[in-house]
Amino acid sequence: MLALVACISLMTAGCNLHADLDSVQYSGVGPAADSSDAERDALGDDVDPDSQQPPEDIGEEGDAGPDVDVELGDECALVGTSGCTAPNPACVYDEASERTRCVGPDEIGTGGEGDDCTTFADCADGLVCVDWALPDPRGSVCSRPCEIGAPTLCSSGQFCASADVDIAEGLGFCTDGCDLINFVESCQSWERCVPDPFQSEVAFSSNFRCLLNDDGGTDANGVPNKRISASCSAAQLHEDGCPAGLTCLPVTTNGTTREHCIEPCEVGASDIDCTFFDNMNSCKPIVDSGGFGFCDN
Repeated sequence: MLALVACISLMTAGCNLHADLDSVQYSGVGPAADSSDAERDALGDDVDPDSQQPPEDIGEEGDAGPDVDVELGDECALVGTSGCTAPNPACVYDEASERTRCVGPDEIGTGGEGDDCTTFADCADGLVCVDWALPDPRGSVCSRPCEIGAPTLCSSGQFCASADVDIAEGLGFCTDGCDLINFVESCQSWERCVPDPFQSEVAFSSNFRCLLNDDGGTDANGVPNKRISASCSAAQLHEDGCPAGLTCLPVTTNGTTREHCIEPCEVGASDIDCTFFDNMNSCKPIVDSGGFGFCDN
């Protein structure tokens, strides 16, 4: 888990994104448990050495202090104002120590967004080496950090997505979106375009991404083992996906939401492109989907 906190500086306002402190090891910021009284006194009254917490007023809105709020062991913020200065102006996430720290130009790499990486030293300034968990198809690549739900810092056609369900709250990374209606052209044949399952569990997110898909295979006669309306899981699409022509979407019936393999369509479109079955030429709305539906007869 990324044990870090990112703070986005939006003009004069600040924000606090807190990581899980349980996984953070003591790294020399604040006193260790066996520190002397003199060392503790040198820290001042704002720090509670027993809790090893930073002062509560760091980064508060309107505070004249720094715009960086960090947990124990972190030195800087990956998004917005980093808090790093020369000769170490770049903020990186160090996988070995599981914390952020300021480094000099000679400690960062040249890898661009989407390039393969092993550590932060492979990526250019402003990027983080992220090991994307399945069903995301990227593997370990240099990724641009962002704040989920805030005005995006990502490129056109991207949105801010979680890299893992256990990542620090509020921190995400720029992810390419996809066209749900034209998902066959928008994603690779071994992928499906689905609502991002890691932002709103079993619900219709407004962001779509291509994820690895297990189509369920075929029987001895070449007939797909999964058919239309079969159950699926977008969060586990690499193990529980959909056959060709269908994707995994949440559908609410009688107040219960379940994910099914269906052909998506746009409600109210002048040309409903339902092609999976000849007799399915109408678009039935999906509740709370923002105008999307599924092909039905």
